[in-house]
Amino acid sequence: MAHICDLKRLRSAHLAVDRRAEAYYVYVGTTTGALDLVNSGELHQTSYTVRVNHPGSRVQIRLWTKLAGVWRCTDYGYDLY
Repeated sequence: MAHICDLKRLRSAHLAVDRRAEAYYVYVGTTTGALDLVNSGELHQTSYTVRVNHPGSRVQIRLWTKLAGVWRCTDYGYDLY
């Protein structure tokens, strides 16, 4: 599982990842697919820390996974407290 954590609010989200993946990208935004809060750049580890300070807001996380040379994404939505 990838671990995305907002340390300031002590909240975390666990996202399903494929361990066969070649790389990952994480976008965090205020709307689906947006990266106005976080753009991780290409990652090769399955743990990534994100700091987002927007209490009372909903954020959208898009996890991109590269498998067999093809990028695919999964979207997640989280309410911040």
